[in-house]
Amino acid sequence: MSTDIRYNGSGKRDDTAFMAISNVIRNEKRERKRMAQMEKLYEKNRKIIEHYGLEEQLVQLSEECSELSQAAAKLRRTIKGDLDKSAEGKRKADLKMEITDVLILMDQIIPVIGLEKDEVLAMASFKIDRQLVRIKKQENG
Repeated sequence: MSTDIRYNGSGKRDDTAFMAISNVIRNEKRERKRMAQMEKLYEKNRKIIEHYGLEEQLVQLSEECSELSQAAAKLRRTIKGDLDKSAEGKRKADLKMEITDVLILMDQIIPVIGLEKDEVLAMASFKIDRQLVRIKKQENG
């Protein structure tokens, strides 16, 4: 078996292909690790919703959505200058935390109500396209 070693114009070995392959391997390892983490989170969320039940988690989702709304409003008022600008970092951190809380509950509820990822993608695509049409209409006056 022969190895094809390439050299660049200066006579030095060209490791571009090796580097590309190394990057692919590293990315695949990261992706496998990420998928394993996602599977663990899925199982944990499944146990949580099985314990509390759909009704209770819907109440929790409602509360978390309210907190998310409040955090978004506070950040907006901070950016606008109505609230202390020095708190902007904290307001962003609060918003991130509330987004995470809502996403966790959504991950628990989605499988229980039978919402498939393809449905979400189709609905999201429709809504995004619809919003872009609205924007275009606004721009064209």
